[in-house]
Amino acid sequence: MSIAKRFGRMTEKPFITLDHITVRLRDRRLLAGTCWQIGRGENWVIWGPNGAGKSTLAHVLTGQAAVVQGAVRRHYRNHPAWCAGRTPIALVSPEQYHRLYQHERLLSEMQHFAGRSPESTPAGDLLHTAGPAERSPAAQKRRERILDLLQMAAIGEQPLAALSSGEMRKLLLCQALLADPCLLILDEP
Repeated sequence: MSIAKRFGRMTEKPFITLDHITVRLRDRRLLAGTCWQIGRGENWVIWGPNGAGKSTLAHVLTGQAAVVQGAVRRHYRNHPAWCAGRTPIALVSPEQYHRLYQHERLLSEMQHFAGRSPESTPAGDLLHTAGPAERSPAAQKRRERILDLLQMAAIGEQPLAALSSGEMRKLLLCQALLADPCLLILDEP
């Protein structure tokens, strides 16, 4: 397994616990017997060689990978005030931008097949949120800070298909930050 290092304060309040988990991916068993606890307010770095299970671990934490043995305890579900309506977990990964590129390519092909001139989705369209909580003055100020910090004005009007992989990663990071997650996972940042 990968090497893990915790940064920040240690807490008595666990956010999520992996209890002797094992994941099956096709015919392979991964993360066999893994135990780990992420506390509220902690920051972790996981690193290791390709194929060590880092992305699989991220998928377990987000609920995108099925655990065939052991248990994942999501303590934040028992304490609604911890996230207070915020997104519990957000993931930014290379798989997301590959899916976006594929979606845009497929959309372009369908439009071409239908005899319409291809229209690409503007990058800024991924950054729009519609919930009432995002309309508060504090949320709007936070949104503006994130957009300025990541210099999103420069790429907001560009078509998704025209973005470089670095710009796409920045866009996905911005999207995740705007969701204001309690736990942010950056896979291959």
